[in-house]
Amino acid sequence: MKDGKLVPSEWTVELIVERVQTIAASHRNPLILLDGFPRNESNMTLWTQKVESLAPRLYIQTIGILVLECDLVTIEARLLARN
Repeated sequence: MKDGKLVPSEWTVELIVERVQTIAASHRNPLILLDGFPRNESNMTLWTQKVESLAPRLYIQTIGILVLECDLVTIEARLLARN
């Protein structure tokens, strides 16, 4: 992680599930937006497996996915502007 590499999908999914469980326990029917997740197919596969395994205790429903597309020139300009 300190080298700027992605952490294993298992860690990512586990952290997100823990946070979702915390929110679900303290809010009635929360709507949660996961920005930047899933990042890859592995994240999605593990997320689905984890959510299905928790189904009797935790009800999570995916109601939509936002896909934002941007051309490479714009992406490069935005990244370079971040410094």
